[in-house]
Amino acid sequence: MQFSEKKVLSQIEKEQIKSIWNNEYPSSISHASLESFENYLSTLENPTHFLALKNEVIVAWGVTFDRENERWFALIIERDFQGKGLGKQLLQQMKLKENSLNGWVVIENDSLRLDGSPYPLPLDFYLKNGFQKTTIILESAIFTTLKIIFTKD
Repeated sequence: MQFSEKKVLSQIEKEQIKSIWNNEYPSSISHASLESFENYLSTLENPTHFLALKNEVIVAWGVTFDRENERWFALIIERDFQGKGLGKQLLQQMKLKENSLNGWVVIENDSLRLDGSPYPLPLDFYLKNGFQKTTIILESAIFTTLKIIFTKD
């Protein structure tokens, strides 16, 4: 496995990440086009991308970015690579560079991926990796999320 950190993604990298996004996240937030995904990326202030590659193909992506005076993150691992420590490795890389990280996790259990399979709730994974639950819940027509935070001691 190779790891890479960068500020700007190539078109090929964006396409590969969009594919993982659409396969792994709830279908309600999928991107129908590369343009749609690029529009999402353009909203991220001061992004740093963390890539895990196998045979020069991205299998996991993490990103840290600024939003409302806080440092936020997103993380996606391709299904075949979940449960093998890859997410933990990418989180460790992000946590080394940041004093705190904020994120939203889906907390309802009826979200489905594009292929119709259930979206696995990630909260336990983040709690095992040093994140804390907050009391901030964001409810939308799509799903309910909980804010989590990591802070260096």
